[in-house]
Amino acid sequence: MATLIGSRLGPYEILEPLGAGGMGEVWEARDPRLDRLVALKILPTKVAADPDHLARFEREAKAVAALNHPNIVTLHGIEEADGVGFLVMERIHGCTLSELIAPGGLPLGKILELAIPIADALAAAHAHGVIHRDLKPGNVMVSDEGRPKILDFGLARVTAPPSSPIRPETLTETLTAQGVVFGTVPYMAPEQLRGERADARADLFSFGVILYEMASGRRPFDGASGAEVAASILKEDPPPLESLNSGLPATFARIVARCLEKDPSRRLQSAADLRYELSDLAEELRTRPKSLAPARPPSTGRITRKHWGRLAAISAVLLAVAGSVLVLRPFASKTASATPMQSLAVLPLKNYSGDASQDYFAEGMTDVLIADLAQIRALKVISRTSVMQYADTKKPIPQIARELGVDGIVEGSVVRSGSRVRITAQLIDARQDRHVWASHYEREMTDVLALQGEVVRAIAGEIRVQVTPQERQRLAAQRTVEPGAYDDVLKGRLLLEHATTEKEIRAAIDLFKRATEQDPAHAPGWAGLAEATWTLAAGVFEFVPPGSVRDEALGAARKALELDENLAEAHNARAQIAWDAEWDLEAAGRHFQKAIELRPGYAAAHYWYVQLLLGNSNRCDEAREHLKVARELDPFSPWNEIGASALPICEHRPDRLVEESGRILATSPGNFLVRWNRGLIYLQLKKPDFAVADFESAIGPSGRNALLLSYLGLAYGQAGRQGDARRILRELQDLSRTRYVSPYAFLWAHLGVGEKDEAYRALEKAFAERTPGLIELCSNGPYRFFLDSAPRFAELRGRICRAVKMPRPG
Repeated sequence: MATLIGSRLGPYEILEPLGAGGMGEVWEARDPRLDRLVALKILPTKVAADPDHLARFEREAKAVAALNHPNIVTLHGIEEADGVGFLVMERIHGCTLSELIAPGGLPLGKILELAIPIADALAAAHAHGVIHRDLKPGNVMVSDEGRPKILDFGLARVTAPPSSPIRPETLTETLTAQGVVFGTVPYMAPEQLRGERADARADLFSFGVILYEMASGRRPFDGASGAEVAASILKEDPPPLESLNSGLPATFARIVARCLEKDPSRRLQSAADLRYELSDLAEELRTRPKSLAPARPPSTGRITRKHWGRLAAISAVLLAVAGSVLVLRPFASKTASATPMQSLAVLPLKNYSGDASQDYFAEGMTDVLIADLAQIRALKVISRTSVMQYADTKKPIPQIARELGVDGIVEGSVVRSGSRVRITAQLIDARQDRHVWASHYEREMTDVLALQGEVVRAIAGEIRVQVTPQERQRLAAQRTVEPGAYDDVLKGRLLLEHATTEKEIRAAIDLFKRATEQDPAHAPGWAGLAEATWTLAAGVFEFVPPGSVRDEALGAARKALELDENLAEAHNARAQIAWDAEWDLEAAGRHFQKAIELRPGYAAAHYWYVQLLLGNSNRCDEAREHLKVARELDPFSPWNEIGASALPICEHRPDRLVEESGRILATSPGNFLVRWNRGLIYLQLKKPDFAVADFESAIGPSGRNALLLSYLGLAYGQAGRQGDARRILRELQDLSRTRYVSPYAFLWAHLGVGEKDEAYRALEKAFAERTPGLIELCSNGPYRFFLDSAPRFAELRGRICRAVKMPRPG
């Protein structure tokens, strides 16, 4: 470092050097204007001399400057003097974390004292769309008072800051291009080393390396050169942390291992989750230190999950000749835990039929068992959306249970041969990682409903959960079903769950129709037909005019309830039709409540009820409670994140929605519906440039959804981009020549180009068609703010809202 001591840089008096790195030299300086010490980072010549490079750096720095967190070094400003560019930062008196780590590591209490605020700082940065990308002990200062502060966001990437001064068109730009490796090799995530675009989970990997080093005094990946270290990160597992520090609790070793997963999808998914894990450990250490036993390698004398899977498959073959119900009890009930299990997860059943075309049957049976168990009010059962990510997982049962927040795990297999079906199920007490019970059930396909009930009743008995007489009666239903109808309902449900195109929805409708033709008395077929038929016209999709399917969908829902008034799916479908098709939000609320009463663990019903409640300004607390339940039942569902991002609308806090959306997108950047919600709020907040950025990011994943296109056109218009707004209107007009485009979509597109007369006519037409989306104009959402304030618009909106039957307060 060339000496600058005693010189001035702008108004700053240079005092002494503090360090140097790839992103510049750092000097201590005094600001005479405020009489305070600051740290100046002088940018490298290649950055300062390149206007484009410098401009990008400045935009990134502005986002970092907006973080304002006590555990992130404050960036005061970006300045230039005498042709030299530099950053002005908070001066921290202390040492780096790398200087603090002792050869044998730090005590656990000290690790947690430092790690929890670091995790909190990362969570705050990620919530604002800022990823560090060079997290290492040398970039963490520990003040003389013991407070850790993250510094040097010089390699940070801004993904989508929700409320920063950066212009939206720059949000996707980064200081480095994809395919270029930046960072410090021993702390880099595998995806960074491969030159792939890294998200916030890369920072969690780096933090895992730091935690490992803090606990052991050495890095988890080693080598004689950078290339060897990189190869170790990409291909090798680190030595078990407990082998280097036997005094560590198993919980801490597990947290670090989760951070160091090579596959980002298997890591802890957010810094907020990591902070909670560390905080829980600190609290347990404080209150019950003796309970934290050191981590130990698993015993080689116990039967593993892999062995159990093989035994189950062999047993299934040996028992194939048996008739009726066959039950094995290798584990007597007396071995069960003294404490009843209050929560369960049913892992995806394996297809042991030897026919890959039967995979749908195993997946569908998993869903059915979950749905039946979810009827028991005293039992929390995780929804299929969240358990499906554990298909073919290698994770230990206790780890899965901790991630899902459950006491017990059910796993098993399905064998379907000819007209018979056999289920092999086993129950594991995850709290003790012990098998409690295993059974085999076999019946004719016509009796598959009875088989399901027997499995569920057996599980409920083993975990000793309270089952009410009404629940027991519903689970004991003995009705037979036509096998073809049962099959088609399973296929239709799985298809409808993921359908986003008109073709997929119509394929599901065909399956449900065929099911009702094969077995007209099978209520689930009619319930599926009702939901799928209305989905063609439902809000967001709007593939057909609502009037063309309204009566058909309503008739199917009524038929399902006539056949089985205790079918939760039928009430859920009836609620959606009442809400969207009939504008009877009061009836919708009743049916959602009935669906939840019949199946307390029905996560989807809780979620849709939340969306209904969000339209009633006086029911925010109720909506929040149902969302909490939905998240507990389905912790990994993207739909619950969408509900969470929209909840602040109910509270009249659009700023909170922006903040919450940023937090969600930091860990789930692909959730385009959250961007959709946030774009609407940006329009309400008169920030059309930001709305454009969100809508443009969402339009591709949405399949160029017509309604989203119309909002993009409106945002273009409000941003003064009339040419782009006109282009969107033309695209919708062209699209309408080949398929139905809702007049509700044309309403916003016409307003985007300032055609108020055409917009009013589109609104009138949408009212005449009773377009589903119109009820949003009468809700708490931002939609009403986009309408012209002219009296004719106000009068028509009044007529629309009088036609909507709002729900009564709960």
